[in-house]
Amino acid sequence: MKKSAQEKNAALKLEGVSKSFPLNRQRKTVLQDINLVVQKGEFVSIVGPSGCGKSTLLRLIAGVEPEFDGVIEDEQGTISGPGRARGMLFQEHRLFPWLTVRRNIELGAYNAKLGSGELRALVDAQLTRVGLTEFAEAFPQQLSGGMAQRVSIARTLMGSPALLLLDEPFSALDAFTKIRLQTELASIWASTGITMLLVTHDIEEAVFLSDRIVVLDANPGRIKQVIVNSTTHPRIRTSAQFNAVRESLFRALNLTAVSDHRNLSLAI
Repeated sequence: MKKSAQEKNAALKLEGVSKSFPLNRQRKTVLQDINLVVQKGEFVSIVGPSGCGKSTLLRLIAGVEPEFDGVIEDEQGTISGPGRARGMLFQEHRLFPWLTVRRNIELGAYNAKLGSGELRALVDAQLTRVGLTEFAEAFPQQLSGGMAQRVSIARTLMGSPALLLLDEPFSALDAFTKIRLQTELASIWASTGITMLLVTHDIEEAVFLSDRIVVLDANPGRIKQVIVNSTTHPRIRTSAQFNAVRESLFRALNLTAVSDHRNLSLAI
């Protein structure tokens, strides 16, 4: 069958994806009939109530959850396990405390078979990208939480993934650091063209970063609505356009939005 233009440009395609776990001698369905196409270079966020299967869906795409129904494909074909084409960024930075920032970043290219000079140049480029050149020889315990997460981002990008999966990477950070890193991530996305798929509980984060926002229902997790975010770049968090998308997301989640400008984000 001939592929459509949308399918030809797809970085990720999910068809009829469902996932269940054994629970009390029965099967608990966590995800049900997920159908989604993510285009190359697109930034898509997944939001929904706790327990709706957001992180489980991300692990399925990463290839670390082995059993599920349906089909998941990336540009290289059917996903059946982990692969270098998909990078994963977690809530915790997961740096090795006994290695310097430079050595931690180098691990992202562990299987790339690079010469020492080429490897150093690539690490230097990533250090510049995340603004940590002067901390190259520091150890993780000498970094702030935001800096450590930037190292993690740099390490993940060393593998040159076509698809970057982000599982609430900024949820443990303070509000000011979170906003700075969201802006840096948006800049990295714009400069690299990497397709990004973000799981988040933060409504403002989803609106700030995403081209589209996938809203999941719970019990079982299924797609309730997909919101297209046409807000122009650079995005201004206090603009009427930004807040119109934010209000749409509140409604899709069955939440009552607070119009007071002091409450621009909500964790659910």
